Amino acid sequence: MGTFYLQKEGGELKSRISCCIIGDVTIDYISDLSHIYLRGETNSCFHNLISSSVGGNAVFFSEAACDAGYSNVTVMCSIGEDIAGRQAREHMQKNGVVVHNLPSNHHTGQVIIVYQPDDHRIMIADRGANRDFRVPGVELLAEIADKSDMLYISGYMLLDNNQCTAIHKIANIFHAANAKVFVDIVPHDVWRTISWREYVESCSCAEGVAVEIDTVSAFHSGVLGALRPEEAVQILLSDFEFCLIRINDKSDFFIADRRHKKAFTIPYCRTVASLRFTDRIIAHVMQQYIINPRLLFESNQWLENVRKAASRRL
Repeated sequence: MGTFYLQKEGGELKSRISCCIIGDVTIDYISDLSHIYLRGETNSCFHNLISSSVGGNAVFFSEAACDAGYSNVTVMCSIGEDIAGRQAREHMQKNGVVVHNLPSNHHTGQVIIVYQPDDHRIMIADRGANRDFRVPGVELLAEIADKSDMLYISGYMLLDNNQCTAIHKIANIFHAANAKVFVDIVPHDVWRTISWREYVESCSCAEGVAVEIDTVSAFHSGVLGALRPEEAVQILLSDFEFCLIRINDKSDFFIADRRHKKAFTIPYCRTVASLRFTDRIIAHVMQQYIINPRLLFESNQWLENVRKAASRRL
């Protein structure tokens, strides 16, 4: 397990942790059409700026972890041996992230993102090389696990049976090294294609989960908004030791383990893509939970750092 250490920062001593991240790495092509509703539009051509950037849940969470002050951030991923793959590696390494790439003959993953009014998105994903993720070499994996306090797993990696099996093997090695394993339950509409029991089984490698309350509600009743936060917590803690729930778009959050519960609000800034906003919350909460879970629930001092990080422009 990684060692917490203290570093002088602004005159204060600060504990820091290290983490390993498993998730997709993509090149995102983004167009902001938040001024236009696309419903009912056919054979239309919109003239609008299209930008591109390195994205994917592994990249977003690595950025959030670096921003939160994690001491070491490692990403295990599969990206193509192409120009996009080189761009992705350089982007992460520039941020100080250690990249362990499992080579693929496929192209680097691509996502088209169209922003709609009210911060809704239309996303079209081609996972490309991400589909080739597998278990790394045992010696390398053991070395990474031994240096890590936390393993973050994107839920997208659990939707393929072969990758799910690989993730469980990896998680077992991290468990053996006393690292905490945490799953972000995405996509938020995963309840349309799998039952709750099946999904819980795929997440059984984790002690903690992050999830939208509507996802839990839909899993259990097929109706968004059917559960109160306390009901969602009770459901989640029957299978996991810790949960972080995003309650609404405002953004109210609820965190709980089997002894403590706490609600808090981090105002959502619409100049920050919501994908990265939630990752920033998760990174700070999990860091505090690993360092001192009692203070996570009994103190509000850490919240100010989260508010500043969450509202920072991209």
